[in-house]
Amino acid sequence: MTIKEPKTLEFKWGIKRGKGGKKRDIQFYESFTLNGVDYSLFDTVYLKSGAQPEPHIGKIIKIWGTPSDKTRKIKIQRFIRPCEISKLLTGIKIYYNELFLSCGDCTGLALINPLESITGKCNVVCISKDSRNPQPSDEAFRKAGFVFYRYFDVGQCKIVEEVDDKIAGVEVKNFFNKTAYSEVSFPRKSCSHAVVSSDISRRMKIECLSINSNKSGCHVMHLYDFHVDKLLHIGLSQIMSLNPRQGQIDCTPASNAVLM
Repeated sequence: MTIKEPKTLEFKWGIKRGKGGKKRDIQFYESFTLNGVDYSLFDTVYLKSGAQPEPHIGKIIKIWGTPSDKTRKIKIQRFIRPCEISKLLTGIKIYYNELFLSCGDCTGLALINPLESITGKCNVVCISKDSRNPQPSDEAFRKAGFVFYRYFDVGQCKIVEEVDDKIAGVEVKNFFNKTAYSEVSFPRKSCSHAVVSSDISRRMKIECLSINSNKSGCHVMHLYDFHVDKLLHIGLSQIMSLNPRQGQIDCTPASNAVLM
């Protein structure tokens, strides 16, 4: 996914919250506008990721600025892509556009980034059946760039399906869908699909297939064997047309990989 950066940043603060810091010189905010786009607490965004081929994805859980040095910061709870934890996904079925929300008791669980690291909004729909999660409509499913219903416990290095009332000190309801989610419209710029592959030692790997609606064709990274190639060419058209309920891929060795 190529990010085109504007020559100059257009920025203004939005709704103020409280103040903090030893000198009470840190101003917290509920919202801001960056390059003509309005952002608020608990929006999900794309973030610059350095040399990585795909941007990071995370939810904004804190916004603040320090007037004395004009710094602007955001605290982000990251979503984890399957390709980042591929060794832990053997035998686990995933949706073709699934992410895992980071959680657990671990130092550095949330990231602090310059506010300017944001490159745009990302539409992630929560499909968890948790009673605390407002269930999205079929329309919200159709428009979703990504879905999530499971979590990656960073401290224990494992996938979990249930969490307590708070993640990183934030009430878990803020990570679920908003009540009026089905009425919110997002442009569908890109999405990520998982393809199963294996190497000679038959260790499982999940590689990312990036699809950009503005271009014909796809960019495929690191396809290792015939099984993956066969799966890609036979299943690509079906994968692109599947919705999150249909598009599961079985993360078993490639010789047994099937579309569900």
